Order: sequence, then structure tokens, then C-alpha cells
Amino acid sequence: MWKIVIIIVLFLYACSPTPDLYEQTKAFRKMEWHAADTARFEFQIADTAASYNIYLVLRHQYAFAYNNIRINISKKSPADSLTSVSYNFKLGENSGWYGKTLEEIVEHRIRLNDKPVRFRAVPYTYSLHHRMPEGSLKNILHAGLRIQKI
Repeated sequence: MWKIVIIIVLFLYACSPTPDLYEQTKAFRKMEWHAADTARFEFQIADTAASYNIYLVLRHQYAFAYNNIRINISKKSPADSLTSVSYNFKLGENSGWYGKTLEEIVEHRIRLNDKPVRFRAVPYTYSLHHRMPEGSLKNILHAGLRIQKI
């Protein structure tokens, strides 16, 4: 009997995912990300000894018109000045999308940091806005941020 309990506990432990510290996305009305829309995320990390990876989370419909997206990501903490980085993320090719697809929805989780990052125990604010030539991006469902403990 105790062997069965141990096997079940080990199985459940092995199957449980690593808990994500933070993931938040902004949904866009009518599946359109307007150039004036900023997705803003505020969080504070408690475990400052751990290292983290930072991901952009982007969900769009299969009919999204571009194979790339240009996004400006800004970071601010109380002790630091505002820093801003512009990215041009390749989302796919004419033959298909790089992200995971579920019927008509494509999800991308794009890692933003090359090396693991450590946070201080202060509030952080990250802001995302697109820099595409078209003022309104159709078929964009969500844009967000994921902070995952390594």
C-alpha cells in the first residue's frame, strides 16, 4: 500500500510544472493593437537570490499580416532611470508561424534576455508598444510579459 502512495506522490511531483513567478497579458479590443495602446505591467520580485528569464508573450490570429513585429520595451524601477529597447521579432516565414498554434491562434513566447537576470526587491514597470508602420495592427489578441524563475 505505501509503495502505491509513494509512486503516486512521485508521479504528481514529476508532472507538476515549475511555477511561473509572473505572467500577465493585455487583451486588445476588437483584436487590434493601436500604436497609441501601451501594455503596462507592474510587479515586484520577492526572491532576489534567484535568477529569471524574461519573455515577451504575443498571441495573434493566423491571419496576422506580418512575419515580424517591431516592439519597444521600456523598463523602470524606482532606483533606476527609464531604459528602452527596440526589438524586431521574427514571428514566422511565408511557410508558417514559429509559435505554437491552436486552430486559428498563434502564441509566441520570445525570450528577451541572453543571460539570466536577478531582480531587486523593488517595484518594476515594463511597458510594451508596437512600432510597426501601420498604426493599427489587426488580428493581435494579447501582448504580455512572463517572468520565469530558472
